[in-house]
Amino acid sequence: MKRQSARHPRPGTAWESPGAKSSPAASGRASPSWIQHLHRTVGNRAVQRMLQRDGAYVQRGNDNEQDEDSKGSRSWATGKLNEALTQFAKNNPGMNTGHHKVPKSMMEDFYRALTPNQLATAKQQLDLTSNAGANSFKSLGSDITAGPNSGNRVEDPNRGFDGNRLESGQMTPRSELYEHMFELMTEFKQSEAKQMDDILFEKLLGLMVEAEKIHYQKTNGELLDPDLSMWTPATEDETEEKKRKLVDKGKMEEDAQLPPQFKKAEQTEAYKPDLEALKGKSVRELKDPKYRAKLPRNEPQQHSRLHSRYQWSRVDRYSMPLNQASLDRWSEDGFTRFYSKSQKSWCFAHETVYSEFADDADFVECHEPDTPDKEMELYGFHLLRPFG
Repeated sequence: MKRQSARHPRPGTAWESPGAKSSPAASGRASPSWIQHLHRTVGNRAVQRMLQRDGAYVQRGNDNEQDEDSKGSRSWATGKLNEALTQFAKNNPGMNTGHHKVPKSMMEDFYRALTPNQLATAKQQLDLTSNAGANSFKSLGSDITAGPNSGNRVEDPNRGFDGNRLESGQMTPRSELYEHMFELMTEFKQSEAKQMDDILFEKLLGLMVEAEKIHYQKTNGELLDPDLSMWTPATEDETEEKKRKLVDKGKMEEDAQLPPQFKKAEQTEAYKPDLEALKGKSVRELKDPKYRAKLPRNEPQQHSRLHSRYQWSRVDRYSMPLNQASLDRWSEDGFTRFYSKSQKSWCFAHETVYSEFADDADFVECHEPDTPDKEMELYGFHLLRPFG
């Protein structure tokens, strides 16, 4: 597939964040995160041993609210989130914890301050079950960032706000909404009010619903976002500083060694939500497979504009390994990459197939093959192929 100088981004999507610096990711080529690179170079088991060495890190207590996460417990999480985090940790050893943008304690405060009518409204708009308790509010996918456990972070904010930022200094879309919620909830707690008035409730619920809608649009209906691009290794100085503080507090032996430490870094890319497409949609619709932006897995569907000899098939990381090398092989084997407006997805078709339908109004040619690599690697793609 020939590379051309013209850039043809996905319709309605900004590929570069405001103020992003020149980098492989900002210019269209999405570099894998450090931890993903390590998995590929030394293997998952080796990374797991590095991050979970028995006896390497002796910590005698933890005064932050994520102590249970450090010990591998997720008693705060719903069964669905527990299952998603467990599967995520299998695919990304060492990344076994759900970090909250708005802390769990604040979500608990929100839940406890609601009147029965407010609680019923919140459950309905957030698509929670009728018997949902505080843990369901602590398990909202949009509030969770998957990453290393708290003991492997040099800058865990404890009960503070824990959002994600861009190189421009701006918050990412979901973090921006939750930062506003954090500020409003902080003021509410300082007021020492026991119950929330309807005006504040509607503001807070509106922020949570918008964050959930953006989340499920981005993840294609999945509870957990697989993005790890916000994590980067801590420097030696940062690791030593953390160890010194732990030793001074009597929480770590002087001769003990910390496992590899991480911190959040500014991201060069940001998901740009299609806010127009979210209008009139509910959280429930965006979580329901019938309303997802992409087709259900392994369910071929025929394109109405194409000859009956061809069909769409879904390819994702659950059906085959997807990484930069495998995507490159598709291109080397004569497959053309393009964007399909009907499938709302990046696609591959063999050049002989694509040439038959290249002028179809549904297709948008990809002039810069590296542009969709990150999204295809994480979320898969559609394959246009002959029936049978």
